[in-house]
Amino acid sequence: MKILTKKTILVGGAIILAVVVLLAIINLKCGRHATHIEETPATIKIGAVLPLTGRLSYIGQGLLAGLQAAMEEINSKTTYIKFELIVEDTKSDLTETITATNKLIDVDKVDAIFVFGNQYSNAIAPITSEREVLQISYTIDPKVAETSPYTFVIFPTYPQEEDLMKRYLNKSRVSRVAFLYSELPSHQKVVDDIVLWL
Repeated sequence: MKILTKKTILVGGAIILAVVVLLAIINLKCGRHATHIEETPATIKIGAVLPLTGRLSYIGQGLLAGLQAAMEEINSKTTYIKFELIVEDTKSDLTETITATNKLIDVDKVDAIFVFGNQYSNAIAPITSEREVLQISYTIDPKVAETSPYTFVIFPTYPQEEDLMKRYLNKSRVSRVAFLYSELPSHQKVVDDIVLWL
C-alpha cells in the first residue's frame, strides 16, 4: 500500500484546481448560470468516479484528497459560484464505474464528471457524450479525448511520455535499455514504439 505524501496531494490538487477554474469559466461564458450570479451563488456539481476501494484505492484516495483540497480552495475564494463535489466509489471495477456515472448524471444531475484511468474513461465516454456532460479524464490515453467533444484529458498522454523518453535516451546516449511496464495496451505501445525507435 502506498502512502500519500503532501506533495502528491498538492500536485493532484493543483491540477484539479486548474480544471475546476476552467469549468467555471466555460459555464459562465456559456451563460448557463449567468442569471443567478447576482442573486445567489451558482452551484456547479462535479461528480467523481474514483477507485476508493479495491486494487486501485491508493490512487483513488490521493485523487480524492486533491479534489477536496481544490474544491475547498476555490470555494473559499469565490462568492459568485460554488462547486459541489459528489463522489462515487467504483471499487476499482468497470461495471461499478458505469453504474456510478449513470447515477451521477441521472440522479445527482452533475455538470461534469472526473474519472481516473484508461479503461474507465473509455467506458464512460459514450455515456457522457450522449448526455452532453463534460468528462474530465485523468488518463494517459489521448484517444479518449478524440471520441467526444465533451471529453478531455488532464494528464500527460503516452505519446507525450514516449517523446520525453526518446529525448532523454537520445541525449544520454545510453547503449542498453530495460523496461518494466504493465500489460495495459497503452503501456505496451509505448515500449513497442521505443524499441522500434532504438
